[in-house]
Amino acid sequence: MFIIIKLQNGSKLESSFKKNSITIGRSSRADLVIHDDALSRFHAQIDYENGQYYVTDLSSANGVFIDDQKILPNEKTHFAPYRALNIGPLECTIQDELELDQPILLKSELSKTQKNQPEPPKEKIQITRHASKNKKEDRKGSLDPKVVFAVILIIFGVYQFLIGDDYVPTPSVENQANPATNSPSSQIRKIYRARVPDENTISDIYLNHFSQKSCARMNDLCKQLQIEENSYEGLFKNQYELFIFIKPSKLFNQPRLSVLKDQINAEDFLGHYLVMGSEVLQLLLKHEVDQIHLVVVSANNHPIRAYRYHISRFENGEVDPPGLLDAMSAGIQSQQIKDVAVNLLKIFPPLHLNPIQN
Repeated sequence: MFIIIKLQNGSKLESSFKKNSITIGRSSRADLVIHDDALSRFHAQIDYENGQYYVTDLSSANGVFIDDQKILPNEKTHFAPYRALNIGPLECTIQDELELDQPILLKSELSKTQKNQPEPPKEKIQITRHASKNKKEDRKGSLDPKVVFAVILIIFGVYQFLIGDDYVPTPSVENQANPATNSPSSQIRKIYRARVPDENTISDIYLNHFSQKSCARMNDLCKQLQIEENSYEGLFKNQYELFIFIKPSKLFNQPRLSVLKDQINAEDFLGHYLVMGSEVLQLLLKHEVDQIHLVVVSANNHPIRAYRYHISRFENGEVDPPGLLDAMSAGIQSQQIKDVAVNLLKIFPPLHLNPIQN
C-alpha cells in the first residue's frame, strides 16, 4: 500500500506499507505519524481487503471525508481510488504498489501537469561518412535494403500474431478529449478494444435477464448499490456484461432525497448516482466487463429504462466519473438536480423498454 499525504505547508509525505491495515495520526504508536495539530492521536484507519480499500474514522475531532462528505465515525466505509479522500484537512492519495509503474500525482495536481507539457528536446545525431577509395568497400559493410525490409516484415508479422487485434496504443494526453480526467491508474493501464460493441441491446434481453437477477455471488456490490434482494432488484452478470436492476424510487424515503421526488428524471438520476459512487466502474476500468447496463425499475416494479456504460466512452475521456459524481453530489446538496439530470440524458441516452407481458 503506497500513501501520499499533502501537508498543510504544501509539502508531500510519501509512505509505503507492506501490511494491509494501517493507522494514521499524531501518536508515535500510529503506523503513519503526522505531526499536525489538525489530526487526532489516532485519526483514521485504512484497510485493504479483497482488492478494495476501506477507511474508518477513529472518532477523530476533524473527521474523515470522501468527496467532501463526512463519513460516520467508527464505521468502515468503502471508497474507490478515483474518489477524493481527506484525513481532516489533509488530502490523501492511496494506491497499490503493484501499479506504481509511473509517479503518482495527487488529484489536485493532475490537471496542472497534463497541460502545456513541453516536448522533450530532440537529440541531434551527427552521422559522419568516411570516403573510400573503392566503392565496393562502402557496400561491403552495409546491409542490403532488401534484407532489412524482409526482416521488418517478419518482425511485424510475429508482432501481429502475438498481440492480435485486441491491443490499441494508449492515446497521448494531448489527443484525449478531457485530459484533466485521466487518473494515475488510467495513465498506467493499457487500453484494449472492447469485446462487446457499443450499440443498443434489444428490449427483450433486459426483460429476460430481469428474471435471472440475483445478489447471491455479488453481495458487496448489492450493498454498495443499496439493492434489496427481492423479486424486483438484483444483478445479473455474464462473461462480458453486468446488468444492474435497481429501484431508485425507494430512496425518496430518505429525508435528504425526498425533496428531489418531483424533479425531472429524479429516479434515473439517483440510479446513476449509486453507480458512480460504488466500485462498479472498477469492473469496467479493470476490463472485467466491457459494458454495464443500469436498468431502472419503476415504483410499480417493472423495468422501464436502460442506460449503457460502455468501456470505450470511459477510455477516450468522453465520460468523467469523478466530475459527474461531484456534480451530482452538488445537485443533491443544493436540492437542484435539473441541469445535471439533463446532462446525464445526453451522456447516457435511455432505451425505453417494452412492458412485460403477463
